[in-house]
Amino acid sequence: SDSGSRSHIKTKTYARVGLMGNPSDGFHGKTLATTVSNFWASAELWESDQLRLLPHPLYDPSSFSGLADLHFIGRREGYYGGTRLLMATCKRFQELCTSSGIALPRKNFTL
Repeated sequence: SDSGSRSHIKTKTYARVGLMGNPSDGFHGKTLATTVSNFWASAELWESDQLRLLPHPLYDPSSFSGLADLHFIGRREGYYGGTRLLMATCKRFQELCTSSGIALPRKNFTL
């Protein structure tokens, strides 16, 4: 890893169950929701020379013990994973900063 003495952030956020409303359906962010403390997503981010999105080894596999293993995991999990969500989040963050006139430093990270 090239994290060395550079900044390292590790955090988690709990699952949210929306009971009423949806920020994207015309409620303008007004929702009635609660968090579920025994389900969460976690992420780590650190400064790096290139922007890298590391797939989760269990939930976003990119190597397999063989074709039968790939077939089994593909049937069980499908072909979608968290990497596309990370890419979409980073893309939208860049768009938001650009449209808001926020100049981001020319630094990269690993997520």
